[in-house]
Amino acid sequence: MLSKNLKSVYQEYFPLYKTTLKSFDPNKLEKLILKSAKEAKANYKKLIPPKTCLANTYIYVWVKQVVDKNLASRSIYKISLENPPPSFKFSTKYFSSLPANLHHELGKRLFATVPERRKEVWESFNLPVKEIEKNSSRWFLNG
Repeated sequence: MLSKNLKSVYQEYFPLYKTTLKSFDPNKLEKLILKSAKEAKANYKKLIPPKTCLANTYIYVWVKQVVDKNLASRSIYKISLENPPPSFKFSTKYFSSLPANLHHELGKRLFATVPERRKEVWESFNLPVKEIEKNSSRWFLNG
């Protein structure tokens, strides 16, 4: 039986699961919530004082994270990088033009920088900025 907090998680995610996933068993969602609540409760007991939130809050947040992760992992689908769906064409071409090992670091550094200085960050990576800009505008305009 779901507590009031857990029932609210179920009610929040039920429509998302139903519309996002092709095959969905409501009982499995309830079991996932109950299982993760049990894990959260056990983990909460292991926390060293001072505990910064109530057990109910901790369990609620833990369960939501587990359900979020479950939904995300089940709703991701593979796309072909050679022939991506139209809505992914631009981003696929853009990220393909950058070395894969730089994607995370570049994004992190760019968004940590004020917009006026982002070009300097781009240039600090020694990337072919002019070529990327030229290709990006062409990809954007041509789809």
